[in-house]
Amino acid sequence: MDAAAYQDALLSLLPQGLPWPRATDTVLGQLLFSWADTLARVDTRAADLLDECDPRTTVQRLADWERAYGLPDPCLGAFGDDALRRAALLVRVTGQGGQSPAYYLALAAALGFSASITEFSAIHDVTQPVTAALTGTAWAYRWTLHLDVTVPVAHWRVDGRVDTALGSWVGNAALECLLRRLKPAHTLLVISYQPAVAGVGMLYSGG
Repeated sequence: MDAAAYQDALLSLLPQGLPWPRATDTVLGQLLFSWADTLARVDTRAADLLDECDPRTTVQRLADWERAYGLPDPCLGAFGDDALRRAALLVRVTGQGGQSPAYYLALAAALGFSASITEFSAIHDVTQPVTAALTGTAWAYRWTLHLDVTVPVAHWRVDGRVDTALGSWVGNAALECLLRRLKPAHTLLVISYQPAVAGVGMLYSGG
């Protein structure tokens, strides 16, 4: 209801008689309009609460929603645009999580990456074909996410100590952080990239 509607409602509540005119342009009518304006503003603010109760439309309580759902995301950082903040909030509110390969592929796709997953299992049987690697039980908890993306190699070497990394590269820190946070806790995730240097094999990031 706007101020005029509240003024009419207040005028209708006045007692009957000449001292209580119903006209809106009288002194009494203008006095009631000042009260009606306050009631209309309270009415509007109450209606705003309906929007603030929905993560898709919240504006003034957006920061409270984010605090309740652990946003900004520690991996992806904060979004400056309110529309992006609401989109991230909606994903957090409605997301159900998962532990299937499809869930992690969809997560990578949501961040703009095409990917595939390789799962492993423990192989001890020496009667397996010679092309099958003999792996220990720990490999039953290891899986690799292959990202179809080329990354620059920051450093590459062919000599050095055996405990010194042969190379380093710039991966996608946000995606790696998110995947390692959401992966099953008992598993070891390896993320592979395509290198941007000819002659260099697949680059892996484990953790």
